[in-house]
Amino acid sequence: MKNNIVKKIMSLLLLFIILLGTGVLSVSAEEQTQYTIDELKLTLKLPSSMDVVTRNVSTNDEVYKKHQTNIDSLVDYNIYLQAFSQDNNQVFTLTMNQDENSKEVKNYNTLSEEQLDEIKENYIKEENCKSCSMDKYNDIIYFDSIINTPKDDEIIYVTQADTLVNGMYVHFTLQSQDGEIDGEDKELMNSILDSAVFELEGDGKLNSTIMTFIWVVVIVLVVVIVALIIFMLIKKRRRENMLRAMDSELYVGDREERRAQQETRRNRNTATGADRPDAFFDGVDGLESSENIDKIERELIREAHRNAEEYATKEIYDNTEEYGKEHTNYREFLGEKERRNPQKPGKNKDGRKSSKNNSYNNRGNSSRKF
Repeated sequence: MKNNIVKKIMSLLLLFIILLGTGVLSVSAEEQTQYTIDELKLTLKLPSSMDVVTRNVSTNDEVYKKHQTNIDSLVDYNIYLQAFSQDNNQVFTLTMNQDENSKEVKNYNTLSEEQLDEIKENYIKEENCKSCSMDKYNDIIYFDSIINTPKDDEIIYVTQADTLVNGMYVHFTLQSQDGEIDGEDKELMNSILDSAVFELEGDGKLNSTIMTFIWVVVIVLVVVIVALIIFMLIKKRRRENMLRAMDSELYVGDREERRAQQETRRNRNTATGADRPDAFFDGVDGLESSENIDKIERELIREAHRNAEEYATKEIYDNTEEYGKEHTNYREFLGEKERRNPQKPGKNKDGRKSSKNNSYNNRGNSSRKF
């Protein structure tokens, strides 16, 4: 039995939660239309089902006739926007006024907490003000109050949110035509305040400053990048010129060195002739240094001199009597030599006809005594 009661209670709670959620979803899902009030630098959203008039609406619009208003009324009462529900039970009005105090203070956000509390107390002291609270929407301070004002044997029920921004007093007022302010009225007012966004006067200057700074940074970066590119190109060009100059210098140096080597070879050819002992080294300069070539040349010349001296000495021994003096038996020596080198009659040992040297030898031999 107890279990059945618990089940019924849980079912009722679940049904209540579903109904509550459906109601919230229907309210939150209601379409809204955004409006911009240039004079107040304000954008806000209202339910699309409401009839809205602003100072920009044509004077021939049917909405004026439907709600018995006109553009002159808007201007006379400082109204910038007015919206009516379809059943005409809710009327939203947006107004603005200025004075020297508002122009001096500019914004409630600039006031201290004590000053804000003092303003709140002044609202509460009003005769027709039933309640007042200080709230903040989108970083803007509002004083929310409920005001019941008697008029012609009836009472006007109003919930109002007042703020000071950009040196202007801006008033959001929602009037209930079917009795005191209830939860539905408060919900509509809160949704409007949540959507209200002011463009603060300092924001435009700040945005302009930020944009200027960004452009300056971009321009500086572009200039720096271009300067770096130019610097790298100049550096590359200088390096190429330097390498080209070094190559040219090396080429000129090699060319001059080759010319000097060729000149040296020509000088050697002119001085000693092409058949000089060091002619072998012509055309291979660089394999030996000039000092080594000179040394080799001297050795070759010495060797040539030694060979010439040897040859001359041998000729002397062969053709003079001094050669025979070293032998005890000259005839035996001559016979042995003739056997080794037989000669034809009338010619010397070299195959030539007899010369003065032969006759000289004969004379020497004939006069020699053994």
